[in-house]
Amino acid sequence: MPTSTVKQRKAVSGIKNGHINKSTNSSESISDDTNSSSSSCCFKCVVGVWNVLKWVLIAVVIPPLLNYTSLKSEHTALLPPTALLYDIGQGQRLMLHCTGKGAPTVILESPAGTVSDIWSAVTPQLSRFTRVCVYDRAGIGFSDRPTPTSSILRDDDEKTTPTRESIRGQEFTVEKMADDLKRLISETSSQPQPFILVGLEFGALVSRFYAHMFDKQILSVILIDPLSAELFTSQRWLHHWQRNILFPMQTQQLTGALGINRLSLVTGWSQLPPYWTHSAEANITARQMHFACHPKHLKSSVDELAGVLDSIQQIKARFLSTSIVYLHLNVMETQSDNTYDSLGADSLTKLTSLIRRDVNAYRKRTIT
Repeated sequence: MPTSTVKQRKAVSGIKNGHINKSTNSSESISDDTNSSSSSCCFKCVVGVWNVLKWVLIAVVIPPLLNYTSLKSEHTALLPPTALLYDIGQGQRLMLHCTGKGAPTVILESPAGTVSDIWSAVTPQLSRFTRVCVYDRAGIGFSDRPTPTSSILRDDDEKTTPTRESIRGQEFTVEKMADDLKRLISETSSQPQPFILVGLEFGALVSRFYAHMFDKQILSVILIDPLSAELFTSQRWLHHWQRNILFPMQTQQLTGALGINRLSLVTGWSQLPPYWTHSAEANITARQMHFACHPKHLKSSVDELAGVLDSIQQIKARFLSTSIVYLHLNVMETQSDNTYDSLGADSLTKLTSLIRRDVNAYRKRTIT
């Protein structure tokens, strides 16, 4: 084969190989760029997800942590200086606050899920002429929640058989509440008898049941805007109770546990009810902000509301020989800002005059 032909073929082959090498290098370069772009995209996605998770963690962890820290520091400082915590058995303590002297003793029962500060306008008026006591029911306010019966053990570490002594009625119903109250005012703190019981709304059910169970201790009973058993026979009322009363409290319990309640109150997104914000005492408003953020108080409030139907069943067909006065004062309705407190001026005058009448009648009898 001629030499020139061979050279030509080698040249053509070289040119082809050059094109192939250039094409291969170009493909490798494109592949590297694709891999680099893909890695960069994945890294950005990871960073984006982490940023989202970081803010979610801050939103979920920080508010409850700050709320818990605040609750711990506030609790002891906000307890009224003349209030005492009494052990009513099994390590459970209830807060009792009494002022005034002499018998009979007036016992004020608060509405469901409401602390004893609701009576702040009443107690100074009554304490001028007799002894008056307010308290927080189990789990409400400064009082402890009931001790679980499962934690009550024998000496041999076996669970006890449920008894009246260990259970004392179904938790968060009027039977248990009346028994707790008896232990508090008759046994632990030994308040002067007889008692005048004053119950507001749900508290009227507790007062009524107590008067039935321990009628020998009772001088009279005053029920203010009491819950009626007949109300709960209406499906419309039951729907209203569950949707407009129980469900909002359950929501508040959840937001309280997440620390949202404190955040919203501090920032002004939400407000306390007007009968707390118009209170004359600054400590009362501070206490209500405290309890509006306290998971224990909020859970107990839900339990009281959820147990109303059971309480109604317990109190049905109870005959009371004690004198009962029914008052319809609508004390929880909003009045003008100038006259608003836990009880309006007219309602407070009417209530005070009724109690004074019973006190005077009792003292006249004891003197003669």
